[in-house]
Amino acid sequence: MAWLEPDTVVAGWRVLEKLGVGGYGAVYHAESVEHPGTFCALKLFLNPSDARAGREAALLLDKAVHPNVVRCHGTGHWPHPTRGHPFLVLEHVPGRPLHLWVEEHNPDFARLAYVGAEAALTLGTLHVRGVLHRDLKPEHLLVRETDTRPILVDFGTGDYEGAGTLTETPLPPGTAHLRSPEAACFWLARGDNPRARYHYGPADELYALGVCLYRALTGHYPFPPTDMKPMLYLDIAHREPTAPVDVNPRVPRAFSDTVMRLLAKHPEARYRNGEEAHAALLAAVAFGGREPWEASVFEWEEAPEGTVTSKRSIRRPPPPPVQEQPLPPAPPQHHPKQPQHRRKALAVGLTALMALAVAVLVLAPRAKWWADREPSVTSPTPPTAQVAKPHPPAVVQEVAHEAKAPDTAPATAPPSPAGVSPAATAPPVRQKDDASMKKNNPGSPKPEQRIATPEVASSDTWKRALLLCLLQGGTACAGAQVRPQPGDCPPEALAAMKSLRIDIGEGRNAWLDVTKPRWNMRDNFTDGPVVSSFIDSFRDLPEGSVLYGWLWVTGNGVDHKGRKKVYGRWDKAKLPDGTELPVCFILANPDGAHELEVGPPGYARLPRQGPLVAVKRFVFE
Repeated sequence: MAWLEPDTVVAGWRVLEKLGVGGYGAVYHAESVEHPGTFCALKLFLNPSDARAGREAALLLDKAVHPNVVRCHGTGHWPHPTRGHPFLVLEHVPGRPLHLWVEEHNPDFARLAYVGAEAALTLGTLHVRGVLHRDLKPEHLLVRETDTRPILVDFGTGDYEGAGTLTETPLPPGTAHLRSPEAACFWLARGDNPRARYHYGPADELYALGVCLYRALTGHYPFPPTDMKPMLYLDIAHREPTAPVDVNPRVPRAFSDTVMRLLAKHPEARYRNGEEAHAALLAAVAFGGREPWEASVFEWEEAPEGTVTSKRSIRRPPPPPVQEQPLPPAPPQHHPKQPQHRRKALAVGLTALMALAVAVLVLAPRAKWWADREPSVTSPTPPTAQVAKPHPPAVVQEVAHEAKAPDTAPATAPPSPAGVSPAATAPPVRQKDDASMKKNNPGSPKPEQRIATPEVASSDTWKRALLLCLLQGGTACAGAQVRPQPGDCPPEALAAMKSLRIDIGEGRNAWLDVTKPRWNMRDNFTDGPVVSSFIDSFRDLPEGSVLYGWLWVTGNGVDHKGRKKVYGRWDKAKLPDGTELPVCFILANPDGAHELEVGPPGYARLPRQGPLVAVKRFVFE
């Protein structure tokens, strides 16, 4: 379906302009044909069978009705009344996303705190009803221009009691750089298990609110978006963000501390619910003198002398500095005496691990060379961490405007420290032992600070990952990817494919990763599990079935142009009714497929669509 042109009429609403495009549809500003002057936001979904449409309608028409949630006036299908694309007629909210509102209007800190407090109270009310937004980010928090009230929008990935699942991936839909530390730890520990399911809860949402307020206060995210998802999740799970007041010195200390409490690594250390976060933000405004709270969030840029302009620009602070701090020493371990052959194997393993560390530390600077060869991939934004802590959060459960579609390295998370004090509603007290908040004594040496360039950030990230791997005996890093082993397709899989009338050697195009937007363009793929889906029904395998598989991107060699060879294997199909069947599919050819263009290190550039072929033997040669 092409995007709607202006003056197109959909169910009595005339399209005026396109407001935004997302991975699953578009939102248009529309006017009523029968009642001129009446406006709405018309949200049209790309996929006629997209479950998000019904999910969002169910929330906005019932469970999520709230003064600070966008209202839904009706639903339907277009152009066919039953088989067409689903659409929602939503309240038109004249306003800007939170971060853009701050940058364009530059409000005082008190006004921003009131907006954040009202958003927290709204989330708390929804959580009591069992409703979760699950993709809270600045783009989905509009500030209405008429009264500066925050309005939550885009509940397409929202969740409520009794709702079905949207994706077959370990993490629910969401945006990577707004994931909570416990979600990041879960992905690092169980991301290679397609059947693992993370239980998203209110604590995740309060963390995301903290990220939104951090972005509004500083102009930067605590951990910037990057294509290197494992490195991003390592930062989120293990590194302390720089406090907002240390990025933007104008921020009142109490405001900065309240946001840092929302960003606490352990969910028990955050506010217990939205009501507590609301009370803490209001208490922070009342804490201390009025002058700091009446200042604007950013300084205004001075207009060049002799120029007259009605539009002013803010002076954005530089990105948070990266502080090089040593990781805490590994605790001493006492091992019982082991047989000689086991001690020898352990020594060989440690030697190999040290060799890997040396290789990466030496070769990491070459990452920029690869990035330069792939102009379409942006260099990762530098991490913003300050201090590494020894204990990431424990994994306790297994179970609008244009933006990237929500996304979804195995590791073992160390246990959570006990004795975390309960949350309180008063402004948080600054702890003397919190290295991310304490001031340096005049006589004490300050940790070395430097602004991280992309090249330095890339190198530092790999170094941190290797150090973490060495300190924790390799349990916190994904195992090295090896070339897939050949083998026969199991008899039960051959029988299942025969029952589906799928012949050996027969293939169909499939979406290689169902979590990515469904239009055919090139994207980055990495080693690990993948959930795929045929574009249409394949013989007797019905449309909507998903396939569980694995991609091997690295370690398979390159061609004369430096393009990586990629192997793929899928061994399970899940039908729409929940039936699971063993299958045997590979990507393209038995001898693999080369990426279309050289991707960044650890990634292959492939089209989002690719042919999956039924085989009776996995060759991989």
